[in-house]
Amino acid sequence: MKKRILTMSLALLMIVALAFTATGCGTGGAKAVVKDFFKAIDDHDVKKFINCFDKDLREDLNDEKEFLKDLLEEIDDMFEDEFGKKWFKELKIGDVEKDDTDDGVTYYTVEIELDGEEEEIAVKKVKGKFYIDEETMSDLAGF
Repeated sequence: MKKRILTMSLALLMIVALAFTATGCGTGGAKAVVKDFFKAIDDHDVKKFINCFDKDLREDLNDEKEFLKDLLEEIDDMFEDEFGKKWFKELKIGDVEKDDTDDGVTYYTVEIELDGEEEEIAVKKVKGKFYIDEETMSDLAGF
């Protein structure tokens, strides 16, 4: 009986862990969160997109899911118009540079390139997890 409970507990733990990695953002480092961010745009995945931001911003974004769905579609359309239908597959994530640490938050800049155009994405690390810095949202409009 104990062996069966242990097996069921381990299976449940694996399912929960898989669910977090499949929909989460920020557990794989600065490059991974940038990739997840753009993949969320490409897939119009509002949940994954929201999970790319820290807790405070996620709370605000959760109230705007319909708006975000439309926004992700618009950003994806913009990228498709500018870089082609398979823009995400062409996205290159480059070097990561540590910029600053302030009050336990470490800030990074991640270089990306798309069709020869280069941009920097601001990322922050809070309590061991990486998130897109909210300044990226305003910078993204200029990509």
